[in-house]
Amino acid sequence: MSVEMTTLTGGSIDGAYLDVASARSIGVTLPGLTALLAKSDEDLAVLLFAASIDLDAAMPYQGVKYSADQLREFPRYQRATDCIEVITPLEAYYGGVPVWDWDNDTNTATVPDQVKIACIYQAASLLDPSNQRRLEAIRSGLAGTSIGSLSETYMKPTDLPGGLTGLCDKAQRYMDRYRLRTGPLL
Repeated sequence: MSVEMTTLTGGSIDGAYLDVASARSIGVTLPGLTALLAKSDEDLAVLLFAASIDLDAAMPYQGVKYSADQLREFPRYQRATDCIEVITPLEAYYGGVPVWDWDNDTNTATVPDQVKIACIYQAASLLDPSNQRRLEAIRSGLAGTSIGSLSETYMKPTDLPGGLTGLCDKAQRYMDRYRLRTGPLL
């Protein structure tokens, strides 16, 4: 088991999918993030780092890491030798390798905007521990809950498409486009 070493620099933590300034810039364009954006730079950096770890652990993704030594799952590319149905449109080819997101100005692979948005929504969901407790209860087999006249019934995680990932609903929707649906696990 490897341990992730992190460094807090300028309100950002090395290894998160996006830095605090980028999160704030994107976050103001998205609804429902007032509580997240009100956090200090240091608190927001910690939440973004935790959300990045959640995204990486949520599901198997199409393709492989762009670089063997990168810490996170993204950016990614599809191996040319795989016979995997590509669900996501490819952005560019670099050295004959299809890459999902490519910055032509810097000539480098980048983390997709969809992943950055998912990271922001997942970070926001971490502010409400009741959501995490409910997901844990469902993952542990809770079929429903009742309080007075209110009642909730949950689907079994095995009945959900792709299973229960542990991501909040909004982050799940943004990340689902990268989910490995067919082909070998890498």
